[in-house]
Amino acid sequence: MSKDFFTSQTNPPTSIYKHWFIKNMQDKHFELLIYR
Repeated sequence: MSKDFFTSQTNPPTSIYKHWFIKNMQDKHFELLIYR
């Protein structure tokens, strides 16, 4: 088992949510730039 796999498995859900939230905010910002 690789170390990266292990650390990704032990990541708390909050970090996953945070990653998704940042990605979502970037997508929203991108939409605003396009549809302004």
